[in-house]
Amino acid sequence: MRDPRDVAVSFYHHNVKAGNTPDSHPMEQFTAGFIAAEFDPKWGSWSDHVVSWLTLRRDRPGFVLLRYEDMKRDPAREPARLAAFLQNCGFGNIESTPEKLEHAIDLSSPERMRELEKKQGRGWVLTKHTRADKLCIRTATAGGSKTSLSPPSVAMMESA
Repeated sequence: MRDPRDVAVSFYHHNVKAGNTPDSHPMEQFTAGFIAAEFDPKWGSWSDHVVSWLTLRRDRPGFVLLRYEDMKRDPAREPARLAAFLQNCGFGNIESTPEKLEHAIDLSSPERMRELEKKQGRGWVLTKHTRADKLCIRTATAGGSKTSLSPPSVAMMESA
């Protein structure tokens, strides 16, 4: 799960990359559409999507909630927590030594993912027909919406 304000900014850039939204599309207008689920109606709004699985699964033993912000804050702790969860669910062959987890973290770093997209992205199903001048992984930060969203957009998001 990720802060919906950051999700809105990321989703804006995703839609620009995919050619669904022009570069000049106002962020405030996009934010209103994001809240109303206008860009991906089959999944509903961010709130509907997240609330649906939190309501159905929270506090059940077969559910773990991972927050993007926690993964950014403590990248070693969260993969270890996920590995322990999977082992408790019966996936006993998870190699979760500190070295293996560090290797997984290195392989999934934003820098590595950008590098892979630059080299291989034209062949990937999800990116081959998108703009090559825009990368899927941009800043990969938590809290970036603080500088990307206007106060009215933040207010819209928070009231929704």
